[in-house]
Amino acid sequence: MKKLLIGLFTLLCLTSLKSPIMAAEPAAMLNFEKVEQLPKDSLVAVPVYLNTQGLEVNSLQLKIDVTGEIKDLSVAISSKMPVQEISKKVEGNSIFISLTSLELGKGWSTKENIELLKVSFKHAGDGEVKLSFDKKETLAGSVDSDQNVLTIGESLMVKIGTIIPVEAITEQTEEEATPSISQVPAEVEEAAVPKKINNNLLIGLMIGSFVAALLFLIYILKNQKKDKPTEPKLPLN
Repeated sequence: MKKLLIGLFTLLCLTSLKSPIMAAEPAAMLNFEKVEQLPKDSLVAVPVYLNTQGLEVNSLQLKIDVTGEIKDLSVAISSKMPVQEISKKVEGNSIFISLTSLELGKGWSTKENIELLKVSFKHAGDGEVKLSFDKKETLAGSVDSDQNVLTIGESLMVKIGTIIPVEAITEQTEEEATPSISQVPAEVEEAAVPKKINNNLLIGLMIGSFVAALLFLIYILKNQKKDKPTEPKLPLN
């Protein structure tokens, strides 16, 4: 009986500890919008969407890192969100932003993806640029909790210019290693022609020599028959 009471007490303690943890799980979602492949030298604009899923958020802090050779990195806060800017700065390839609600002491909420801000930059060459949220410095606070209530989405890879897939590069390498007949240089084809002519000429000479030798042999045999003396015929009685 004593062990049963101890077990029940332990279960109640675990249940009481588990409830606040479950309540503090992040609810708001922050994501990059997917961007299709863009031509070289184009201005890249990547929207960032926020969905609080009904939770009232009263503060938001973001750090966005951009990996790649870019220039003119900037960020603009969307007017679609009822927020006011506390601070905004761009350092190198990183963006730092702090936002709060327009109404002091109140939060804002959404039930669908709404554009929060837009990241813009330029990339002159061909390649990829990666955008990602810094997990340690991207946080959100709500009216009901003093803990982080934000879940951030995956990083985004933006393809710019002409990017050859790995499969195409492999196939191209194999074709270069083993060129087809149509890819053989003209010099090689021209060099192969005399060899064919020389082979035909050699065969013709061999046949001609054989025929000449045979005719010469026949000529000698005929001459030998002419030069051979004939035996005198005996008179008939």
